[in-house]
Amino acid sequence: MSLLLSFDPGKRTGIATFDFPTGTLKHKWISNYQDLTEWLASITRQNNVVAIVVEDYIIRPGAGNRGHARGEAMRVIGQLEATSYRLGCSLIKQRPEVRLVAAKWAGYKVPRGHMPDDVSAELHGIYYLRQQGRYTTVLERTRGFD
Repeated sequence: MSLLLSFDPGKRTGIATFDFPTGTLKHKWISNYQDLTEWLASITRQNNVVAIVVEDYIIRPGAGNRGHARGEAMRVIGQLEATSYRLGCSLIKQRPEVRLVAAKWAGYKVPRGHMPDDVSAELHGIYYLRQQGRYTTVLERTRGFD
C-alpha cells in the first residue's frame, strides 16, 4: 500500500493519512510537537510514502502572525522537509486557502472561525489527491461519475 501524508502544521498539528492509489482516508488526528516528532521518526521507507503535503506558512512582517510566536508551524515544516528527504518522497507545500476548494469537493461545510486542524490536514490531502486524479468529488459521486 502506498501512503499520502498530509499536515496542517502548528502547535497542534493536524495529520491525515490516505491510501494513495484509492484516495481513501485511513486516519486523521491532532498531535503535539513531541508526539509528532516520535511518529515521524517511526516512519520508514517500507511504509511506502508517496508524498507529504503540508499547508505552507509564510512570515509576513506586520501581519501579526497570530499565535505563531514560537515558530511551531515552521518547526513542523522543517521536520517534514527532513522526513521527505529521508524517505525519498516529494514534499508539497500548499497555500492555506486551497483547503476551502477541497471542502467544496468533499461536500464539507466550512466552519466559522478556526477549522479543526485534523480536518484542515484532510482537506489539504484531498486537494492533492484531486490534482493527481485520485479523488472523486461529492458531485461526481452523486452523479455516478466515479
